[in-house]
Amino acid sequence: MINDTISDDLTVDEKLVLDLLQKNGRKYTKQDMADIVGKSLSTVNRVIKSLTEKALIERVGSNKTGYWRVAGK
Repeated sequence: MINDTISDDLTVDEKLVLDLLQKNGRKYTKQDMADIVGKSLSTVNRVIKSLTEKALIERVGSNKTGYWRVAGK
């Protein structure tokens, strides 16, 4: 599983958001993610940016109607 190989390279916040996106096929807004993982919106924005730069997630579609997808899924 993806967590086995990269878990040492991720922060706790990155793991929370990545796990949320992996376990549930629902399309979350950034605010939804912040509410669920109990972090601020700015923290989730930083985490999303970091996970995108690490090529672990990618944006599919537009900002309004798109969603975040775990890379390789």
